[in-house]
Amino acid sequence: MSSIANEQPAFIQNRFTNNGDNTQTVRFENGAVWDYVTVDRFLPQFGRVRSIGRLLRKGGGGSE
Repeated sequence: MSSIANEQPAFIQNRFTNNGDNTQTVRFENGAVWDYVTVDRFLPQFGRVRSIGRLLRKGGGGSE
């Protein structure tokens, strides 16, 4: 997936739809059928919820 993202970023970007309510719908191809998953910017971690942006700024999923 990373090589596709490097060479054709629109291929990945076009699978995300901003819902306007701090969520995104991600479209996955499952054979001839599309599966849709709605996600937000938070990840569960160790019984807490953590912002993806904060996680990325800290450099990964290590302890705070």
